[in-house]
Amino acid sequence: DALLILIGISGIGKIISSYPQLLTYIALLGAIFLFIYGSFSFRDAIGSTENLNLNNNKQNKNKVSLKKAIAMVLALTFLNPHVYLDTVLLIGSIAAPYADEVKYFFTLGAISASFLWFFSLGYGARLLTPLFSKAITWKVLNIMIGVVMWAIAWQLLGAFLNFFCGMSSISSRG
Repeated sequence: DALLILIGISGIGKIISSYPQLLTYIALLGAIFLFIYGSFSFRDAIGSTENLNLNNNKQNKNKVSLKKAIAMVLALTFLNPHVYLDTVLLIGSIAAPYADEVKYFFTLGAISASFLWFFSLGYGARLLTPLFSKAITWKVLNIMIGVVMWAIAWQLLGAFLNFFCGMSSISSRG
C-alpha cells in the first residue's frame, strides 16, 4: 500500500490534475465497477450460506504456506482495481496541489494511516471471529457493503453526469 501511495503522490496525481476530464472518465469506470461489486455483495447476502466456512474447529482449518500466503496477498493487492482507484488515483489527485514540503507530510500521514488501518484489520479480524461464525453476520455485512458500494457509485456517476452535462451546455453556447 505504501508503494502505491508513493506512486500516486509522486506522479499520477500531477497527470490527473493536468487533465481533470480524465478523472471524470475514471469516475465513470469506478462507478461501474462499484455498482457491479455492490451487486455481488447483495447477491451473496440473499444467497445460500453453504459456501461460508462457519466451522471454527481448529482441526478443520487449512494450513497455508508462507509462499502461498504472500502470493495471495500480492494478488489481492495488485489485481484489485479498487486499490488503484483509492490508493493511486484518489490519494495522488488529492496530494497534487500541495507544495513539495507539505506533500512530504501528507505522504507520511497517508502511509501511517494505511499501516494503522491494515494493522487494525488484522487484529480486529481475530477479535471478531466469534461474531463472524454466524451466517446472519455475513448477510448483514454483505448488505452493508452493497449499500456503501452503490452509494459511492451513485456519487461517482453524479460527478460524471455533472461534468458531461456541463460540457454539453458549454458546447451549445459556443
